[in-house]
Amino acid sequence: MNYLNTLTDEMLYDIPSGCKSNRLGLILTQFRHFYAHLGNINATRIIETNNWPRVIGTSGTSGKSTEGLYE
Repeated sequence: MNYLNTLTDEMLYDIPSGCKSNRLGLILTQFRHFYAHLGNINATRIIETNNWPRVIGTSGTSGKSTEGLYE
């Protein structure tokens, strides 16, 4: 987070040495990579328990967040 807080809008368009993508693309790629791993973890959990992890909205105000971990 400290690194992200130091970046300016202009810096997001810079292409670091040895890279094909700009900083913004690299940052978004890391988020995508994280979510791919999260998907694998959720899929494994679903297969092992036959329970689907509860999904709440981005605001967390769906009212379901207190009903448990699974749908």
